[in-house]
Amino acid sequence: MDNGNAAALSTDNANVGTLSKDNPNAATLSANALNIGALPGITQPGRLPSLRVVGQLSQSYIVTEGSEGMYLVDQHAAHERILLERMVAALKARAPISQILLTPIQFELAPREVEAIEEHLQQLEHIGFALEILEHSTLSITAVPNVLIKQMNARSLHELIADLTAPEHVGHSETWEEHALANVACKAAIKANYFLTVSEMREMIEQLGQTNAPFSCCHGRPTMVHFSLSALEREFGRR
Repeated sequence: MDNGNAAALSTDNANVGTLSKDNPNAATLSANALNIGALPGITQPGRLPSLRVVGQLSQSYIVTEGSEGMYLVDQHAAHERILLERMVAALKARAPISQILLTPIQFELAPREVEAIEEHLQQLEHIGFALEILEHSTLSITAVPNVLIKQMNARSLHELIADLTAPEHVGHSETWEEHALANVACKAAIKANYFLTVSEMREMIEQLGQTNAPFSCCHGRPTMVHFSLSALEREFGRR
């Protein structure tokens, strides 16, 4: 990807020190893939059809063409899926998943937040955070999951840590780690209203096709919708 602002698709950041020469985000297998079912044109579960990038709609959707018609890809949902499976793969392989911050990020915690972080400290470290509670309930973060390197400011990290340590936010059908990885992926993924170049869109589609569950994001929403040729022809009164 050639856009330096693309979250987690670039590793350049003045506040980051690399823990590993090799980026563990290159892996693509997932132990907890979600799949909402095959789309038209899919011959194998978990496989995308051959898609040609046409352009970007409203800086939020990647317009692609396949043999069965048009596919609109939600760029945020697609990037979420890519990042989730890469993090899961890195954890399975016990690969480094953290980036050291050259300057620690610090902010004050409420008393209940201190208790929650102390309770989940080992789990937070397992998914890539390095943090310490200092005097006066100040949290000092010295490393973050490497997919978050473009989201490193005190406010966004405070919100994320608060969400990860709130037990009421964990769904009944998911583990804490599944909940945490999904939320980290969501925070790190590029958002709607974000311009992508053609080469970035092509890379996004290629990476999505390498995942085990390319048809849904971390939260179960579809990553794409399909408009068949026959449906388009009906809309134009050709059928």
